[in-house]
Amino acid sequence: MRTTTWAKIFQDAKDIYGRDLDEKTMVRRANRLLDDLRLIDNLPTQIRVGIIPYAYEFEKYKLPSDYKTEGQIDLRYNDRLDQGINFRNYSFVEEERPYQRLNTSWNWLNPDEWNERIRVDSASIQADKGVEKLLLSNGRADQTNQVISDCDSLTGWVGSGGAGNLTLDDNIKAEGSYSINYDLTSATTAILTLTGDSIDLSEYLERGIIRLFKWLPTAPTSIQIRIGSSASDYYYQTISKQADGSDFDTIRRNELEINFAKRNDDDTEGEDYMATSGTPDMSAVIHFQFRMTFASATTDTDFRIDDIRAWKPTQLELEYYSYFMAKTTAGVWQSELTEEAGNSEIINILPEWRKPFVRGLLIEELDKASDKRVGTYEKFYDNWLLKIAQKYQNRKKKIGNNWF
Repeated sequence: MRTTTWAKIFQDAKDIYGRDLDEKTMVRRANRLLDDLRLIDNLPTQIRVGIIPYAYEFEKYKLPSDYKTEGQIDLRYNDRLDQGINFRNYSFVEEERPYQRLNTSWNWLNPDEWNERIRVDSASIQADKGVEKLLLSNGRADQTNQVISDCDSLTGWVGSGGAGNLTLDDNIKAEGSYSINYDLTSATTAILTLTGDSIDLSEYLERGIIRLFKWLPTAPTSIQIRIGSSASDYYYQTISKQADGSDFDTIRRNELEINFAKRNDDDTEGEDYMATSGTPDMSAVIHFQFRMTFASATTDTDFRIDDIRAWKPTQLELEYYSYFMAKTTAGVWQSELTEEAGNSEIINILPEWRKPFVRGLLIEELDKASDKRVGTYEKFYDNWLLKIAQKYQNRKKKIGNNWF
């Protein structure tokens, strides 16, 4: 999608107006024009493509920060992106789902259908406590993964910082025979440390993730996960949300994720992806640590952890609509231009929209100056807005399995 910079739009406005203009005032007016465009739900400038890293055993995924509620277009496999080839053929084997090939799309389900989720490649977008999340189930199960701990044994596990009474729990678990259950006694930190057999995670550094299941009778303020070749040489990331961006849940199980590699331009090391301490050798990983921090001294029972794995997730393409029509110089999408002079941000409008956009920008200024051009410019802008609203009103959008 071709875009233009605010600097060019502002210079056009000054050239046409013939006198100097207050840039901050014009930025605010430009943002109001972007509000006009956002009322037209189906513009090509609103379409984005994001990457969703899918790991087979997990269902919760974070939507792009600029995703808008009104409708998703498509979620699809892209084998060229994921494997560097066009497609793979899957054999038909008894008791296996008959995958055939290609960049197939997922099946969008409404909430009632999602409760069943018996279809292959099932997807749904649902709001929970004000957070929209992407839910995925029954996708391809061929991702490379490495078990760090199946939590079916207490061997190598030690609790500290208030965490104690470690037991195996066969009542509430995610995978295998058990989860690890433990208590917290009057402390602001709870630390579980595993010293295990050496495993090689070096192939996961480029795009790998670590996912696990966690039950939290009391929600911590943050969780730090460490993994490395010793207690002083490790990768770590501190998180304060679940993998789908929702708050920690004290009723249902939580899905947690940390990332080896940076995904987005505005990602912060140690928060959005792992930072390093010391010089970890990821070909010989023996150290895993799970650290919870609480706002005050906490006592509670039945914290649980299960199924800790490194994954090379399948890279899914999510094509979606966005209200974010401005972009920073760092390439980060945002809802509005920043109100500052000398702004070099980008406006996501088509090249043929530049002329009416500039004229719309000048309407208020011309009106204040009693400039006779105001009527012509206002009519030009209104007609253009009506024209594109009529042009794109019948673009198909998808919510659940319904197109409109």
